[in-house]
Amino acid sequence: MATSTGTVQLISWIGDTVVATIAAPPLADRAVFIAFRSVDREPTLHCKAVMANLLVSAFISGYPIEARYNSNWEIEQVTVGAFDISPVGPAIHGDFYSIGGVDIPPDVEIVFDSDTMTVAVDPDMVRPHCVFLTALPSEIPLGRNVVSLRSANWTSNPVPIDVNAGPPQTARTLYSGWPKHRPYTIALAANPGIETIEGDFVIDPVMADRARYHRASVSCVRSLLTMAEDLLRQNDWDRQIRFISIFDATLSANEDNALAQEVADSTIMAPRNHRLEAFLARYDAQADIVFVVFRSDTHNRESATATTDYATSTTGGTAFTYDGVEHVHGYYPRTPGSATMSVTIGNRTMTPFHEFGHAASDYNNGRVRDLYDDNTTSSFAINKKWRAQSSDPIPAIFATYNGVDFPSDPTRDGLGYPPDWVSYHPELITPENPNLMDNYRGGQNSSLLSRLDRLTYAWFTDRLRAKFNR
Repeated sequence: MATSTGTVQLISWIGDTVVATIAAPPLADRAVFIAFRSVDREPTLHCKAVMANLLVSAFISGYPIEARYNSNWEIEQVTVGAFDISPVGPAIHGDFYSIGGVDIPPDVEIVFDSDTMTVAVDPDMVRPHCVFLTALPSEIPLGRNVVSLRSANWTSNPVPIDVNAGPPQTARTLYSGWPKHRPYTIALAANPGIETIEGDFVIDPVMADRARYHRASVSCVRSLLTMAEDLLRQNDWDRQIRFISIFDATLSANEDNALAQEVADSTIMAPRNHRLEAFLARYDAQADIVFVVFRSDTHNRESATATTDYATSTTGGTAFTYDGVEHVHGYYPRTPGSATMSVTIGNRTMTPFHEFGHAASDYNNGRVRDLYDDNTTSSFAINKKWRAQSSDPIPAIFATYNGVDFPSDPTRDGLGYPPDWVSYHPELITPENPNLMDNYRGGQNSSLLSRLDRLTYAWFTDRLRAKFNR
């Protein structure tokens, strides 16, 4: 039995025989075959059909195969070669492009090889499990290319791909997440329409600027996965998160399609979260969190709405206690958490993570509130409490979560509590930087170093674990 590994150069049917030429010695100039004989029993015919299908698939895709054949040059076994990277979705000029893998070095570049040229591109974001491109460059030749990742000390397997000119996809998976029925999913959606203060519906200008939508979307992912706050990176959790994008330029601005609305007497753009589930369903998508990417000259401030989980009796959950009262981390959202995100956000910013903090909390079982104001609320807040009057001392213990006492922050993480405030916060993980849910731009150090407080971090860790393990 001889073995040869290479790409399938030619394949054809001659009667009841599949004939193939494989580009590897000693088969480069010799044909091998699979013969379907009348004496073959059903299991044998099935095995031969599978091998023939593998040959055809390898011929179309350019993937290498390993063929084992006997002295008569008849194939007896075919296996597809393994790859250590996996491109996500088609390669389209101007569209997102991402590649999954394992232990990807931070200094990789993406290399595209074709018959005419080699193009090396620096990714816009690198994680050990994935690299992202905001848009596939038009310099990459159309047609068959071979893509690989390359760093100073490592090169991945080359993977054949076909590059085409477009148009970009309407709905696209940026990273597939955990291979399960419903992985934790974050959706990025270009906003088709804005509901104005007057109640009218107008086209969102973002629909005419796909390139800026792409940049803002990757900025959101970068904020969640690459800054100092490691909430989503702990335990390699970001490998489990599915990211999807929806940009549908065919939609008009109306009640059904508008995903954002202007807030009166402010510059705030709010998500129309009651429309999100039906909007996603058009594209066979579900999400736990939706970032609605918009553009506005008058209402350019982001905001968020907390998730509303299903009741425990409906789809299950994990119980927790907060100050002795039992609550639950629900497994599935009845209404996904949502946040608006302006296309004007910078390349490196904590704003998406700040809004994620609101959106990923639960409307009924614990909301994560803004800490840069003294506003009170009747809803259950995880990270904010109030004294009877501002002259009262701040309690040493902020709250008891699952039987563990979490201290208060007596000095408001260096920013200082205004003398008339009655609200106070939990102790920070890194007290030298403002709380991520506070005025994180107001500290001495870079806002990119801001993190959550210890209590909110522990609460979110349990909440996300419940959802990741559902």
